[in-house]
Amino acid sequence: MGGKVKKNLHLGLSIDGNQVTLVESDLNGAPPTVSHVATLTLKSGATNENAETLHRLLKEKKVLAKSVNVCLPHRLAAVKSIRVPSADPNEIRSMALLQACRLMPFSPEEIVAGYESVETSSEGFTRILLTVVRKEDVLPALTLCRGAGLRVKRILLDTHALPALVADQLNFPCLLVMAEDREGLVAMIEKNIPRFARTFPWDGTAEGLAREAELSVEAYQKEIPFWNPAKVVWLGDDPIGAIRKALESKLNAPFDVFQFPEPLKNNMAHSAYAAASAAQVGTNLLPEIEQKRQAREYKMNQQKIFAVLSLFLALSLAGLGWARLRQMQAKISALDRERIALSQSAEGLEEKADRLEEARRTEGRAGLLDILRALKAVLPSGVSLNGFSYERHGRVVLQGESTSLAEALATVGAVEKTALFQKVELRNSDAVTINGKEMAQFQIVCEPKGGNK
Repeated sequence: MGGKVKKNLHLGLSIDGNQVTLVESDLNGAPPTVSHVATLTLKSGATNENAETLHRLLKEKKVLAKSVNVCLPHRLAAVKSIRVPSADPNEIRSMALLQACRLMPFSPEEIVAGYESVETSSEGFTRILLTVVRKEDVLPALTLCRGAGLRVKRILLDTHALPALVADQLNFPCLLVMAEDREGLVAMIEKNIPRFARTFPWDGTAEGLAREAELSVEAYQKEIPFWNPAKVVWLGDDPIGAIRKALESKLNAPFDVFQFPEPLKNNMAHSAYAAASAAQVGTNLLPEIEQKRQAREYKMNQQKIFAVLSLFLALSLAGLGWARLRQMQAKISALDRERIALSQSAEGLEEKADRLEEARRTEGRAGLLDILRALKAVLPSGVSLNGFSYERHGRVVLQGESTSLAEALATVGAVEKTALFQKVELRNSDAVTINGKEMAQFQIVCEPKGGNK
C-alpha cells in the first residue's frame, strides 16, 4: 500500500493595474489541479500596505508555495521577431540589447529586455523573438511580492504563459486560438513549444476570427514553409457553433477545445493558472540584477546548509551530547538572524558593486551606453546595426546592414564625426539578398580616442 503523494505546489500571480489574482496549482495532476484562487485590489501608492495585505491573504488561504511566477498583460510590452547574423549566445545577447534600444524610445537603464532563440539557419543566422518592457512596469510587481515574502522566479507576459500551458500538455502541431473581450490570440505550437504568437482586435464575428487565424498561419508559413496544424485548439469554454465551423473551414483542420479548470472564472485567473502551471516556456522578464541577487542568495544558502551538515557530522564523531548540539543550533540561528539583518542593511550595495565591476572592466575605453547613444544620434535612416563588439587594443567593431554601399560609406563618415573615435574605416562589405531585397552588409572598425595603437 503506497504512501501519500507529496504535493508539487506552484504559485502564479496575474497583475493588471491595481487588480491581482493568485492561483496555486498542484503539478502532480494532469492537467494540474487548482489548490487556491484569490483576488486582491491594490491601493494606489500604498506599497507597504499592499504587500502586507497580500501576505495576510496568503496566510488566510493557507498558500504553501514560497516562490511565484508573475504574469503581466501583453499590452505593456513590445515584441518583435528579428534575424541576427550570429549563432553565438554572447553575440546574440549583445545584438538583442542593441535592437531593444531601437524598439522602444527609452535608454537601456529604463528597460528590461529578453529574447528566445527560435531557430538557427545553416548560414549562421539566428531568428529570435525579442520582448522589451519598461522597468517601471516590472519593478512594482517585484516589490509587492518581495514585501509579501515571496521569491519571484519568473516574470512573463500572458501571451507567453497561456500558449505554454497548452504546449505543455499537447504533443502534436496545432494552432491555438483564444478570443475574449473583443481581442483575439493566435499561437502556433510544435514539439511542446509555442513558436509564434500574436494578438489582434476582434470584431466579434466568427468570420473575422477565422480570417485572422488564416493570416497568422500564412505569416508563419513564410518562415516555416509547408507547416500546417494537425488541429485547431480553442482555449477556453466551448465556443458557439459558428466559430467552430468557420475555423474548421478556413484552416481545413479538425477542431478541439482546451478548457480551464472549473474554479477559474476570468482572464486574470486563467493567466495566473498558466504562470503557475507551465512557466518554463517564454521569455523571462525578471531584471538581470535580481536574477544575479537570487543566484548569490541561493549559493549562500547552499553553503550554509553544507556548513550545518558538516557541523552535525563533526559533533556526532566527537561524541558530543544533545545538550551541546542544541547550544550550537541556537548559535547557528542567532548567526542566521544576524546575516539577515546585515543583508537588509546592505540592500542596494550589490547593484553598486556590479556597476563598479563593469566600470573596472571597461576602464580605458568608451562606455557601451555612451557609444550606443552617440551612434543612435548620427546613423543614416536606412542603416541598421546588428552587432557591436570590442577587439584587442580597444578597437570597436560595428556590423550592420544598409540598402546600398553608398549608405555604408555614409555611415563611416557619420561615425567619424562623433567625438569618440580618432579613426574609422570600412573593413569589408558584401551584397546580399534578404527577403527578396538587395542589401549591403558591412563591417566598420573604429579606433577610440586615447586607445592603444
